[in-house]
Amino acid sequence: MTQLKNTAKIFGALKHANKIIKIRRLVLVSVCFVLLPLTNAEENISLIEAVNMQDLNKFRLLIDQGVNVNQEEADGTRALHWAVHHDNVNITEQLIAAGANVNAKNRYEVAALSLAANNGNKDIVSLLLDAGANVNTAMSQGEFVLLTAARTGVAEVVELLLDRGAEVNAAESWRGQTPLMWAAAENNLTVVNLLLSRGANLDARSGKGFTALLFAAREGHTKIVDTLLNHGADITESLPARAGIITENGTGTATQTGLNALLLATGSAHFETASLLLDAGADPNHSPLGWTALHQISWVRKMGQSGSNNPTPEGSGELGSLDFVRELVEHGANLNALANGRPPVGVSSLNMEGSTPFLLASRSADVELLRLLVDLGADPEVPNIDNSTPLM
Repeated sequence: MTQLKNTAKIFGALKHANKIIKIRRLVLVSVCFVLLPLTNAEENISLIEAVNMQDLNKFRLLIDQGVNVNQEEADGTRALHWAVHHDNVNITEQLIAAGANVNAKNRYEVAALSLAANNGNKDIVSLLLDAGANVNTAMSQGEFVLLTAARTGVAEVVELLLDRGAEVNAAESWRGQTPLMWAAAENNLTVVNLLLSRGANLDARSGKGFTALLFAAREGHTKIVDTLLNHGADITESLPARAGIITENGTGTATQTGLNALLLATGSAHFETASLLLDAGADPNHSPLGWTALHQISWVRKMGQSGSNNPTPEGSGELGSLDFVRELVEHGANLNALANGRPPVGVSSLNMEGSTPFLLASRSADVELLRLLVDLGADPEVPNIDNSTPLM
């Protein structure tokens, strides 16, 4: 009886052990089924990681294993994007040879060619174009490849794109800006000259009415302004009538109507650029908004001015504001010009209507400017429309 009990115990233990073995086999098989697709995904993700980490040995191993070279990350970025981002010509070339889609875009509509143009990498741009990349591909807000290259400023890339069919006068869909405008705004002189030689339109306007000349003047790029004028840009061109914003540092609540290159340069404290414009024939008394460049000086300097939250523009060049005042007067600026519009100078109890440059300078207690204006012949007693004078 005891033997039977022991035998039963042994069989019971064996049955229990058998169940455990079966369960373990079931778990193992289940794990295998679960891990199988994860292993493939891991290999594909590892390709992207290998490229991003610039691990050439791991990259070659995965390519030799035949992994999917068009695997995407969550945002649609692929191995080719990372290769181009890192300027890796070798990996880029191998990915293309392995079948990478050269026109694939990520969630932000960025293709590899846009990244290559942004990096200014002519070799990779050439590789991608040879493999069939779309020369006019654009990102989500309309920035196309030639526009990117114009901003980056590598003339060889710009020239290559033009040679492959990029449209020199194409405008992006968001603000209506052209490659010439971007090159001018970014102070890329070589690219500006190249675009002009390939037929870029000097008179093209953005959605807000800016031309390449107006962009360059506002940014204080004197050589660009000079180049554009020498190629026939109209020094009298100005912003068309529209409801917009413009102040001494580029933001505010006035209208932009009529602002020309001289006023844009002066209002941004780019006095060397403004001086060039004067020498080229700009009208120092142009006052589409009721105030001239000489009026602008009083709020650009901001000497002791209260009630304004806008900082003084950084400006550019070596020419100071007082020396520029002298140049304005030498070019015929009216020292006693009366403002008939409201200049964007912040909060003040002074009525700007009828104010002279001297009266505006007194408002901010700018002694240096006041003294200079008087020395140059300004009348310190001219009142504004309310009969307010500097002494009041």
